[in-house]
Amino acid sequence: MLTEVGKVSIAIMKESARYVKIVEWSDTDQCFVGSCPGLLYGGCHGNDEKEVFAR
Repeated sequence: MLTEVGKVSIAIMKESARYVKIVEWSDTDQCFVGSCPGLLYGGCHGNDEKEVFAR
């Protein structure tokens, strides 16, 4: 996202972009499992790798 301050354009990073996102296939669960080591919650899962990454 770009915002203008005076005559200067500044790119603003989404809050979620500050964290590493890991998406891995789980043979045990037969789905993609996503996690974010910088956050305390457990993670997410799903059948589509891109969908899991977007969460």
